[in-house]
Formats: sequence, structure tokens, C-alpha cells
Amino acid sequence: MVDTLKMPSVPVLIRTRAALDPDAPFLTDVAGGTMSGGEFHTAALRVADAMAAIGVAPGDCVATMLDPCLTAYAAWIGLSWRGALEVPINPEYKGNLLAYALNDCRARVLVTSNACVDQVNAIRDRLETLERIVTIDDAVCRSAIPVATLASVEMGAPPIDHAEPTLADTNAVIYTSGTTGPSKGVLQAWGSIQQIQHNFSGEVIDPDQVPIYYSPWPTFHSSGRVGFVFAAVRGGHMVFRSRFSVSPLLGRCADAWLHAYAADGHRGFPDERRAAGRRRRQSVAMGADEPGAA
Repeated sequence: MVDTLKMPSVPVLIRTRAALDPDAPFLTDVAGGTMSGGEFHTAALRVADAMAAIGVAPGDCVATMLDPCLTAYAAWIGLSWRGALEVPINPEYKGNLLAYALNDCRARVLVTSNACVDQVNAIRDRLETLERIVTIDDAVCRSAIPVATLASVEMGAPPIDHAEPTLADTNAVIYTSGTTGPSKGVLQAWGSIQQIQHNFSGEVIDPDQVPIYYSPWPTFHSSGRVGFVFAAVRGGHMVFRSRFSVSPLLGRCADAWLHAYAADGHRGFPDERRAAGRRRRQSVAMGADEPGAA
């Protein structure tokens, strides 16, 4: 087992990976698009600089309402470099649920897409602290709350130095499902989630192969983050899908494997033993039983 408590935090691991092997694929969206470790680290630092430019200070909470996408993961790591706490909120939240989450975390900034802006504006009279919206889309939409594109904020942000995130630093505030009362914001440290990834990583990784983790889970829940952490800790590659659907699941598993295999630069298929090992490891990573298990 990899002792993650003796490792740096995930953002620092990604920075090291970007320096050593900047072109190796790190993150792939099944719908299209792959970022190498170098590209991802650069994108995360642009987010960190942009947040600093609009007044986000270390220790501030910044809310996000995003389906899994390349920019959503870059925003998470960029906020960590800034020393801010990402508060990922379910993009389906509306009304009282959304107002509660935004007010409870005291976020002044929300990073989202245009698809969620109407939900936020519908409750603007109940929002106590929100001052601005940053959209990841290419253009702004109509909004009573000031809105700017992430690209425009990044363009006007000078690069600055950021303190290294440590294992003890909070990387996100994850809201519980509520149970008997309103959801509670849980502080999640890097050290915690870097240990949790062991529960999802399956068998011991063959050092001659690049481990691939397929994630169809939402990023407002920890399940949508452990695959990313697994890839960072194990020197692997995460393939994700923005929305989960049960019916085509098996086909999507094969689709994810092929996307990752192609992005790794392979030509043709490995021998059957290595192919079977990769398929088995991916099934275990997704929580399925190993072939032949009782």
C-alpha cells in the first residue's frame, strides 16, 4: 500500500508530475478532451491567480455548481493553491436547498455554468453574502447578480506565488445528504481523501502499467473526487463522465478504457493477459467484484 501520509498533497504531486512528465495524459472526459499533467497544472494555477484577482483570500469559501468537467477539476485544485475552500454544490439544487447551502458557507463568489445562473437569480433576495458569479462558459448570460466569464477573469489576473497546500489543509467543504436535518458542511483535508482513495484502488498496481480509474460520479460528492486523487497519487490517469446513467454502464466502461488507452499513446492492443489485468483492475476500482470472487 502506498503511504500517502508520507507524500505531499495532491496539488503538489500534480506539480511534480507536470515538471517530470508534462505531456503524459492525466484527465480525460469521455465526451471529449484530455489534459496532460502539465496542461492541468497550468490551468489550476490560472484559476488560483484569477481568484486572487477578484479578492478571494486564503481561508475563504468559494461555492461551485458544476458537473464533472475538465474546468471543474481545475477549479478545485486552483482554489486549493489559492488557500481557499471549494464548496461544491449539487447543480440540481434550487430554492431553499440552494439558498441554505450558499448562505451557510458564506460564499461571496460562485463558479458555475450559465445553465445554473437562473436558479441562483431566482433566490437572489434570500442570499446573504453572494456578490458575483463566475461562469465557465464562453459568454455571460443575463443575471441580476454580476457575472463574468472565467476566461476574462483569468486574462486580467497577474501570476502570483501561492503557498503549497499541505496534507492538513482543507481541500473542500462537502455537504452531507441531510438525513434528519439540514445538510452539514464537512471539512475534508487532503490527508483524509488521500487515504480514502485506498478503498477504491483495488489490487496492487503493476509498476509497468499506467493505472486508469473510471469515474461517473458527481464532484459535489467525495465519490467523484477519489478517482482524481487516485490518479494523482498513483501516477495514473482518470477518465470521467459528467453524468451517471445505469442502462449503458457496461458499454461506457469499455468506452472509458478505450479512450484512456488511446490517450496513453498506445497503438494496437496489449497481449490478452495484460488486457485482462487492466479490465479487472478497472472493474475493482469501480466497486465490482473480481472475476471468480465469491
